[in-house]
Amino acid sequence: CMSASTERIASSRSSGSWRPAAGPTVAFAATKRLMHQSFEVDLDRAIAAEAATQAALLQTRDHAIGVAAFRTRQPPHFEGR
Repeated sequence: CMSASTERIASSRSSGSWRPAAGPTVAFAATKRLMHQSFEVDLDRAIAAEAATQAALLQTRDHAIGVAAFRTRQPPHFEGR
C-alpha cells in the first residue's frame, strides 16, 4: 500500500509532469554523489560529507531562488547554479 504522497509522485511521473531537469540540479547532483560515496565510507564520514555538502548548497543561487519562491508562494525557476 502506497502513501498518498508516494501515489502523487508516481502519478506525476507517469503523466510526465515530474521534471527533474527543472529542479535544483546542483542539489540533485550532490545528492547522487553522496549516495554513491555512502557505500564506500563509514557512517561518520558519510555524515561529515553530507554536512559539508549541505553547507555548500546553502551558498548556491538555486538555494536563494528556492527560499525566495517559498516566501512569495511562487514556483521556483532554478538556474543550476
